[in-house]
Amino acid sequence: MLFFRGTRTARIKTYHDHEHQCNDCKDFDLKVKVYKDYYHFCFIPAFPTGVKTVRIRCNKCTEPFRSDSLQKQYELRTRNPLWLYTWLFVIALAVLGGVGAALLDNYLDRNYASNPRVGDVYTFREAHRPFGEFYKVFRINGDSVMTLGNNVRYVFDASALDSSDYFVAGKEIFFSKKDLPVMLDSGVITAVSRHYGATSGFDRVK
Repeated sequence: MLFFRGTRTARIKTYHDHEHQCNDCKDFDLKVKVYKDYYHFCFIPAFPTGVKTVRIRCNKCTEPFRSDSLQKQYELRTRNPLWLYTWLFVIALAVLGGVGAALLDNYLDRNYASNPRVGDVYTFREAHRPFGEFYKVFRINGDSVMTLGNNVRYVFDASALDSSDYFVAGKEIFFSKKDLPVMLDSGVITAVSRHYGATSGFDRVK
């Protein structure tokens, strides 16, 4: 994929100055344009760079008006517009979105582990090993949470059953309600799934 990046120049502000007189036609009608370089990525502004450039021209006779002090005045009074930081805002929003999603997942996992329901699926990972498996709640009796284990062990963090995998009827594993939040905090349970779709494969039991 081809990405375009580099620097461009944008006009960030236009002023009409009626306090200073044109040196040529003596009219009090100057147009002041302020420009700013910015770095872009895929032609989307990332952040401003370099110094501002101020160009002053008479609005009547169109002759340039040269005044270092006036140019400096308009340079100082002109702030960089927020749109020059578009990419930084996009990155910040993405980071905040990711953090927010992670916090929401952690909150839901803790809520589900503390209040188990029939149909919940726990993702387990063996301590200090890359193996993982799933347990599905099929019955709750008092403090006992009865689950069915799946047929395949995974060597990576999976979020769904493989198309050939299923929960095994009779492969029953029992847990205590009070132990589930502890296992979640310790990392033995890495996720709790409740509102899952058919593509997860969590409805398959044989």
